[in-house]
Amino acid sequence: MVYSRLNFFSLDFVFVRGPLIVILLFFLFIQRLFGQSSDASKVFDGVVGSLVVLYGYDYDNTIIKQGSGVILNDKCHIITNYHLVNGCYRIELKHKDIFYPLKGILGIDVKKDIAVLETSIKNSPKIKIGSAKRIQIGQRIYAIGSPLGFENTISEGIVSGFREFEGTGINHLQITASISHGSSGGAIVNQSGELLGISSSSASGGQNLNFAIPINIVLDLYKEWVKRKNKGLDFLLKVENLILNEKFYEAIEYVTMFLSNHHNDWEIYTKSGYLKSMVKDYEGAILDFNVSIRLNPNDYDTFLKRAACKFALNDNLGTIQDLNKAIDLNPNVFLAYETRAMAKADRNDFIGAINDYSKAISINPKESRIYQNRGIAKLRLEKYHAALEDFNLALELDKTNPAIYLSRGGCKFNMADYNGALEDFTKAIEIDTNCSEAYLKRGLAQYSLGNKMKGCLDLTKAKELRNSTADELLNQLCY
Repeated sequence: MVYSRLNFFSLDFVFVRGPLIVILLFFLFIQRLFGQSSDASKVFDGVVGSLVVLYGYDYDNTIIKQGSGVILNDKCHIITNYHLVNGCYRIELKHKDIFYPLKGILGIDVKKDIAVLETSIKNSPKIKIGSAKRIQIGQRIYAIGSPLGFENTISEGIVSGFREFEGTGINHLQITASISHGSSGGAIVNQSGELLGISSSSASGGQNLNFAIPINIVLDLYKEWVKRKNKGLDFLLKVENLILNEKFYEAIEYVTMFLSNHHNDWEIYTKSGYLKSMVKDYEGAILDFNVSIRLNPNDYDTFLKRAACKFALNDNLGTIQDLNKAIDLNPNVFLAYETRAMAKADRNDFIGAINDYSKAISINPKESRIYQNRGIAKLRLEKYHAALEDFNLALELDKTNPAIYLSRGGCKFNMADYNGALEDFTKAIEIDTNCSEAYLKRGLAQYSLGNKMKGCLDLTKAKELRNSTADELLNQLCY
């Protein structure tokens, strides 16, 4: 009987405790939920004072970039992403509703997408620095930034992996905390409010595929930049922005002023030469490249750029000499072989040109113009079948270039394949109805096939398109 009473009592207790368990679990859930909310709130309050909103402006004072940054220390240094400052003419930083101008740029790393800015922000709390080396997958983190202009927004997530992107040389943190446009450069912190990294990017089309740059990588670069304290970096970044906007004359002015205080910087002389070449001041560019090469005779790119200027001035021998040096310094530069081949062809060294075009093709076999130009060099040596093979290869890569059809048509014409030539010249006209050379050559092909009337019509069309040779041929063949 005692057993029965106990059994019945247990049964009653089960029926009574069921609702109690549900209520208890509910309160435990609410407690945990508010506990997490409290954690996030504490983290936010401890970090938000170290965050800024970054605004980038163009030449018309229009906002073109908006992102976030983290005040690293009491020296007013701010870490953010390079892509946020790149292309901006002017940058402002907003902190606690006050706007501050950019004082300077301490350092940038384009590949790693990191920039450290200098400002005059005062009395900002110093953010605690964590260690990305101790991060574990599954660890809870918080992302704080200004997505879509909503300043100082916090989102919660976990570290879901480590990913290395090609060309960066660093392992990014893969996180589930939301990162939207404007969050770039924001803080990624742990539950203790320690900075683990800065937001960098999201995978397009992916859900919760967001990435951050570990703070250890940022700090390693920061220490290096503080040591070297490159005062001219922000100045040169402005030059790069001018180049992006094709304001080459303004960029030349900036570089010239910079060189007045940096006489021994060969890279700046190379930059100055490049800018002058962009405005076709080839003589001035060559003078700058000369200084750069005197300061550093081991940079192949400077020789390459000087060669391009000499080629523009029809100094083919000087071009070849510079490219010989560039190739000695770096034998795997496609453009060096291509340009040297053109210079050799201009000097009627077609065998040398063919050899250089072949070398360029071995480096990059996907450029149709190299096959076309090698075919032209073979054509000049009257190696028609070999030239035809190159033109066919060029058309396999690009069927939309009328110049290739003109070259192949000319080759067929020289082989007395007038019908084949006619087809190629017609194809060139279909692609470009204003190609006077195509009408001229088709007219000659028609004439060679005995179609004098059609030939003269094509020559007349070439004359209408102001082809300088058409008038003379019309007088010879048609009048």
